[in-house]
Amino acid sequence: MEHITSKNNRWIRLATRLKQKKYRDKNKMFLMEGLRNAEDVQNQEISDIVCLVQSGRAENGSVQHIFERGENLHWLFCEVEEPLMRLISGTENGQGIILLVKQPYVMDYPQLLNGLHGKYVLLDTVQDPGNVGAIIRTAAAAGCSGVLLTKGSADPYSEKVVRSSMGSILRLPIYHDLDIEFLKE
Repeated sequence: MEHITSKNNRWIRLATRLKQKKYRDKNKMFLMEGLRNAEDVQNQEISDIVCLVQSGRAENGSVQHIFERGENLHWLFCEVEEPLMRLISGTENGQGIILLVKQPYVMDYPQLLNGLHGKYVLLDTVQDPGNVGAIIRTAAAAGCSGVLLTKGSADPYSEKVVRSSMGSILRLPIYHDLDIEFLKE
């Protein structure tokens, strides 16, 4: 396990950049925090994750379980000093575990219109991140095929949306920055 002590480390630089939408869009990645999210990502068998764990937290039994399962999924684990974790974390008293996750592939407009089958939730300029995350979580629980977000809606990969989706952000396709007129066709 790599031990990170500098804010100039590539993973720390990437994690701090992923707090901004332009870097989430550019890198097609986002941050997820907490043990429950880590377990949920593992239960979905998502591989190739970078997992940052705060120094001193690795002895926790739940974190040990994350390590064991993560090795089988080709996760990269890095131990991070507490001041660096505070720099990255979006919560005041986090659990000391942050994942750098690839955004799921989502098809483009023409494919979207030809491939819409099932039930979808359409969010037209819903700007509150907590509401967007809760609706994503509800849509996943209701068995919807995906969530459609028009331009002007909250970024589905922002920290607050991801946190309030409680892992559901990875359970169904999220189509964002859509033009409502395009969807009417």
